[in-house]
Amino acid sequence: MVIIRDQKVLLLRRAGWAPLWPGHWHCPIGKMEEGESPLQTVIRETHEEVGLQVTPSLGTVVSVKARDFKDPDLIWKDLSLFFVAKDFEGEPINKEPRLHDGMKWFDINNLPEPIIPVVKFGIEQYLKGEVYGEFGDELKRSSFQNLLAPSADFKKLSRDDIPSIVSAFAEIGWNKPASIYEKYFEEQENNQRCVWVAFKGGVFAGYVTLKWHSEYAPFHKKNIPEISDLNVLPKFRKQGIGLALLDQAEKEARKKSSTVGIGVGLSADYGDAQRLYVRRGYLPDRRGITYNYQPVSFDSNVCLDDDLVLWFTKRLS
Repeated sequence: MVIIRDQKVLLLRRAGWAPLWPGHWHCPIGKMEEGESPLQTVIRETHEEVGLQVTPSLGTVVSVKARDFKDPDLIWKDLSLFFVAKDFEGEPINKEPRLHDGMKWFDINNLPEPIIPVVKFGIEQYLKGEVYGEFGDELKRSSFQNLLAPSADFKKLSRDDIPSIVSAFAEIGWNKPASIYEKYFEEQENNQRCVWVAFKGGVFAGYVTLKWHSEYAPFHKKNIPEISDLNVLPKFRKQGIGLALLDQAEKEARKKSSTVGIGVGLSADYGDAQRLYVRRGYLPDRRGITYNYQPVSFDSNVCLDDDLVLWFTKRLS
């Protein structure tokens, strides 16, 4: 959303620890949710990010061809719709300081640096009166690797990691005994499980495991590996670490299977995870829910705890 007032454009600056384009300026931006039109999306995102009620019109359309910032060997194509709003109510406020550490009006003919390249391109296209443009990001592989550097470091689990993991969970009141991770490490050594651990600034942030032989019978029968026990400490959430851990597990699963599975709890504590998995392409396996890996039949009484699970699968391209 290009918000203009008196020949100035409103921009937000990505926080320095953001997983993508840290420290770069950009317009209020977002992706469509299911059932939304592009116009509804840009109105919603603008209100969520800067608190304005806008009456936008389409400014320009940009066809984007770029390297994937997590896997530079992949090329993706997208359409970016730049809407323009000169008619709006209220004064802007930074409603997401967790994501943005700055907000400012800039001369629209003198955009700041650093700015996300495609955002700069789209604004310039609009100023030139162009209704359509094509943008090809020519950043080299090393540039994308540098972008990821401030986010987190990922490694396979070692015995030396176990004390810091146990201590980190104990600090927030979670009972995660060392025996859990000793077992994970042994299974990793025996090629039964893979475990990735995330550290940010040298501090433990989270982990995920991939089980090659699931205890869930339908997965086990079809040799579907199971992503299990994804955990990110609360203070490190919403920073892309969970997504990156899932990327690690899915990439490894792809080496042996065209499908990967995952189970998610049904309580409100799992709400964010439920939405995340659906957005990443996971679909329920149509077998209902289980309790401790056993199917729950209609009219059964079960306890709503971590063992009550709905199972999902995803096709890996």
